[in-house]
Amino acid sequence: MSYSVFRIEGVKTTSDLRGLGKHNKDRISHTNPDIDKSKSSENIDLIKCNISYNEKFNQITSEMKLQHDERMKTMRSDRVKSFEQSINSSKSDVACEMIFTSDKEFFKDMSKDDIRSWAEESLNFVKHDIGIDEKNIIHATLHMDESTPHLHVVAVPLITAYDKRRKKDILKISRAKYIPDKNAISKLQDSYNLRLREKGYDLERGLVGGKIKHIKTVDYKHNKAKELNQQLDKSIDTLNKHLEAIIEGFDSIYEIEHLESKKSFLGGKMTLLKDDYEKLVNLAKKSIKDSIELKDLKNINKALKSQNEYLNKLSNNKTNKITELQKQNNILLKNNNILKTKSSAMLTVLKKYDLVPEANKLLQDHYNKENSKNKNNRNREKDLNR
Repeated sequence: MSYSVFRIEGVKTTSDLRGLGKHNKDRISHTNPDIDKSKSSENIDLIKCNISYNEKFNQITSEMKLQHDERMKTMRSDRVKSFEQSINSSKSDVACEMIFTSDKEFFKDMSKDDIRSWAEESLNFVKHDIGIDEKNIIHATLHMDESTPHLHVVAVPLITAYDKRRKKDILKISRAKYIPDKNAISKLQDSYNLRLREKGYDLERGLVGGKIKHIKTVDYKHNKAKELNQQLDKSIDTLNKHLEAIIEGFDSIYEIEHLESKKSFLGGKMTLLKDDYEKLVNLAKKSIKDSIELKDLKNINKALKSQNEYLNKLSNNKTNKITELQKQNNILLKNNNILKTKSSAMLTVLKKYDLVPEANKLLQDHYNKENSKNKNNRNREKDLNR
């Protein structure tokens, strides 16, 4: 079951607001490698911002600035502050950002228009349930250029409040008037989920009062890179084990090529000592097993290439390790070619001693056994993923 996700984050200063605009509007980010700029043209602005976030902020707060400038005229010179200095030094945020999303499963079968309708309903929640006037919203943009669609709504929580000291109504920025505490956020999350469900969206409310903490994108990416590096280390160990197995295979082929034999009096067939015959059969079995392992090795190499491509995108600090892995892969490919040649020699020996039918039977039996084992493993994995 998918969940409705709504969270709110404060924007402390106008400098922070400028950085937020670069991320949301210009799609410039040094902490989020998931942005696919080739898809940024698919992003949808529900409330446009054709100028910078700070310019839009200045437009929204222009009347508030006039009130501030008027008050500064009666202020002592050592206490005079510019409007920007005043709001940046205040304990209140200069703006707030609300983010709405769900998981990939929720958006999987939706068209772009369907996703837009969901985003518009989320924006209606901001305007009608939270109560922020559209004229005070800097930007509402639906991002379609990341792994999961999500809506950003950046607003200035501008209110009119009575100032007892000045004995008149003044304009001020106060997120607390809209969302005073965590309890209010929880109630709004209830309301948001209810609004979506009433509109036909099959979404569950997230955990109430849970201790789940939102992880910043940069930290999430770092953790994913760390996990991939650990997988890479395990894959390197696997490759080393396969290399050892291949070396053992070379030794086995050498033993086959140096078996002693003599012609039989009964015709053109060759006779072997019993011990040598058993050794040959055992080596043939081992060769069959090694050939199956080589097939697995190709799959491992393919998986490693995919991991390397993604890891290169996420982290540059593992370049040396990846380069070393590529060298090992090249060595492995070279050894595979050598083994192929040796295997051909082994096949010649098997034909020479009329052991091909028996070897084929052993190969088929072993292959069927491996297939059965792999099928059981896949079934167990499916059961775990349900």
